[in-house]
This record gives sequence, structure tokens and C-alpha cells, in this order.
Amino acid sequence: MLPREGRALIADPPSGGRVDVRLVCDTRELAAMPWELAQADERSHLPLVRLPFVSTVYRSPPTDVRAENHTLALQAILRILGFFDGPPDGLMGGLTHTALHAFQRRVGLPHKERADRPTWSALRAALSKQPRRTVRVLVIRPGRYREIVRRRGTTAGGGDLAHIYQSHGMSVRVIEDPAPELLRLQVPLFRKTPPDIIHLAGTVLLESGATVVDFGGDAATRSMVKGSAGGDQIPVTALGDLVAAAARPSFGPIVIVDASWPGSQSEALRALLVRNSFAHQLFGLGRAIAVIATGLAPVKDQELLYELLIGGFGGGADPATVVGDVQRATLDHPSPLAHLPFTSTALFVQRSPYTFLPPGT
Repeated sequence: MLPREGRALIADPPSGGRVDVRLVCDTRELAAMPWELAQADERSHLPLVRLPFVSTVYRSPPTDVRAENHTLALQAILRILGFFDGPPDGLMGGLTHTALHAFQRRVGLPHKERADRPTWSALRAALSKQPRRTVRVLVIRPGRYREIVRRRGTTAGGGDLAHIYQSHGMSVRVIEDPAPELLRLQVPLFRKTPPDIIHLAGTVLLESGATVVDFGGDAATRSMVKGSAGGDQIPVTALGDLVAAAARPSFGPIVIVDASWPGSQSEALRALLVRNSFAHQLFGLGRAIAVIATGLAPVKDQELLYELLIGGFGGGADPATVVGDVQRATLDHPSPLAHLPFTSTALFVQRSPYTFLPPGT
């Protein structure tokens, strides 16, 4: 599946080091593909994300957009640390250069025109000494009754997303059975106290060529619940407005697209393509610093998936670290498709993974 040049590069990894693999998908069709599962090394038959010399597999925008996001993040962090007093504008101008050089001198790093990996490591270390506030989470999900009727979601498995986040010390707001108009009404609230994480838990569907998150279920289910046939299906644009209201340059939000287990492995493979396409479109709006496409876990595996995902953020990990732990999860019932919910988890980020910070920074 990978281009020949990419396979050759991965097949000859640097000695003693690990590589980040960056994927740029220009179309929805390419973005829907589960590149994380590609077998780049024919000798091991391991998926790309589980190769021992691969650090992070991530999807990102073109280089020029990434450069602006890198600079915005750098300016915001230098501002917190007291080295930069200008407005974060994404431009590597004189004020930014001066602030960067001052920080490098302070921590004993050589002068660099751009923030390299050692500089980012030092920035992360400096920020880790700053007090962290409680991570704010917004969970958007079907109501518990709907999840029971559909036999999907955490309620069907005896769990509760909000409780899991709270058990890891995060504050949670929940929107159940949302409609586009309800989400629009929430926009002013999130401009005041924006969430660090937005967790979308629902069924991903392809409706008339458009990808949506469905919070009501199929036609049979809709006959049993209140609401119009399409009133509980949320398109990318409606979620985009909410994410834009929650946007904090360089720091958030992180959006988790958590697709419900559809009932069978064959349906899960189809849902995986739709989920990735939805996440790609949401990420393309440019308001979320990271989008994590995950889910599709049967009830027996939900507890492990959420412990790695939510527990990772609760423990102070950044998006790349959390997704890497999910992708490399070890199951006690291995089978050809058992690892699919874990290894197929996709990370969409606006800049290089080593520049990310834990939510709540």
C-alpha cells in the first residue's frame, strides 16, 4: 500500500534510532485508507505502527501549513515562559527569533534559526514546571437509553465515558442526543471556557455522499426514539463551528472521533473507512490541533481502549504518546482482526508530534 520510496526508507531505518512517519493524504479517498495497518516490512509482517523502529505514524497537512503551526506553537510557548511579548501570528519574524535565541541561551543550547528537536525538548521540560490546570472535556454522545436500545457505545458495555474521564481527574460536560441546532447554541459557552478535549462517541455513516456522526441509530431505532430521521445526524460543518469556538492557538482542542462498534468485523472494516474520512474532513477545517480517529472496539475491548486513551491524557501524556500506546496495545485474545480497533487508530496533527504538549498546559 505504501509508495515504493516509503517502503525503502522504512526498510532501512537509522541505526540506533527511531523514525516518525508522516502521511499526507490529499483526497478523502486516500485519507479513508487505513495506512496505519500497511505492512511496510515484508520480513516481519507487522503493521506500520507496530514496527520497533517507528516512533510515531501521523497524518498532517502540507509543509507550508505545518510551518505556520510550528511557529504559532513556538510563539505561544515562549510567551508563557516570558520570552516573547508579541502577538502569536505564525510568522518567524525578528521578535520570534530574538525570543527563541534568548531561550536557547538560557538553557545552554546552541544558536539555531529554527526550533529543532533539542529546543522543543527543552521547551517541553520548561513548561512541565509550570502549574497545570484541570483538563476540561466535552463528551458528545447518544443518551444512555439510545445506547442500550442500539446495543452500542459504553453504556451497552456497562461503562460511562463521563465517569471514566472524571476518575482520571478531569472535569466533564456532556451533551446527549445532540442536534445541529443544539450544538450551535453551545458555541458562545465554549468561547468562555473552551474544552481541551472534545470526545465524539457515535456511529459513523455515509449518507448521500456525506459523512456524518449518527447519535440516533438506524431506521428501526429511530422509530422507537423521538426525533426526525436526520435530526440526530451531525455533519462535519456543524462540529466545525463548535471546534472553532473551542480553539486555543497551539493548545487545543484535541478531538476524538470514537466510532461505535457496528456489530460485526465486516461492518467494522467499512466503518473504519468512513471514520477516517470523517476525521480527515474535520481535521481539514484547521481548528483542532489534533484529531484522533479511534473506536470500533467490541464490548470486551472497550475497557482497555479507554484506559489507554483517557488514562493516558489523565496521566499527563501528549496526543502522540497516547495514540502510540493505543496502537501498540497487547490483547489477551489475539486474532487476525482483534487488534483492529487499536492498530487502526489514526492521529491527525497540525505539526510534528514532538512539539505537542499534554492537555491542560
